[in-house]
Amino acid sequence: MWLVWSILFFGLLPSSALAQETKPLEAESASIEYVSQAEPPAHPWAEERNKDKERFKKPWRSNTRGGRWRAVGIGATGVLAGFVAHELGHVLVNLAYGNVPTFEGLRYGGFIPFFRISPGVSCNDVGCFHIKTGEPFRGGRSGTYMITSAGFNVQHLVSELILSLDPSLRYHRSPFQKGMLFFNISLSAGYALSAWFQVKPPIGDIHGMARAAQINPNWVALLVAIPAGLDLYRFFLPDSKWAPWVSRAAKVTFLGVSFVF
Repeated sequence: MWLVWSILFFGLLPSSALAQETKPLEAESASIEYVSQAEPPAHPWAEERNKDKERFKKPWRSNTRGGRWRAVGIGATGVLAGFVAHELGHVLVNLAYGNVPTFEGLRYGGFIPFFRISPGVSCNDVGCFHIKTGEPFRGGRSGTYMITSAGFNVQHLVSELILSLDPSLRYHRSPFQKGMLFFNISLSAGYALSAWFQVKPPIGDIHGMARAAQINPNWVALLVAIPAGLDLYRFFLPDSKWAPWVSRAAKVTFLGVSFVF
């Protein structure tokens, strides 16, 4: 009899033991945690500057400390600074050639009043002359082209400094720099589009450059539009490897055209 009970006991033992071992294993497997390697901590300065990066996906919203209106005000100041820099470029190059510029009124689209800084120099097939006196302009075609293109060259220099010093500008609290960059890109695009679609009289920087160089204004407008488009591309895609160098080459080419005539 004891033999029967022994056989039954040892026959049931393996399954009982397996059942006892299986239960804790299932409980333990349910609580298994997969531990991944932690990312290295960011530098405190970078952490503070980029803490809102994830929700800062609209680049025109500079989340400056102090509120949205403060950012708008600082951005507007950047726009104004870009405008002053553009016009100051015309003034300084005029004075470098011993020429005193004048202010002239104009209307965009025939009804939007504005003004421009005019060198008072006109070019024809013979050469370039002072409009008031009729005397030849000592700077010639090259000087006239330099004067009329000076505003764009200043824009290119400022935009290049902004994008080179801070390629990831769109993610940072920099409303002043964004205001200047927005003005530079918008003004260049506006000039190019106005030349292509003839929404203003045939005066202004692009037409002055075209007369000095004796080329079609549409080609000059293209020279103006290319750097603006590349800078816009660089702003939205700061990780691009080719765009910065192509943009710089376009700006150097634009400046180099001044010395061809």
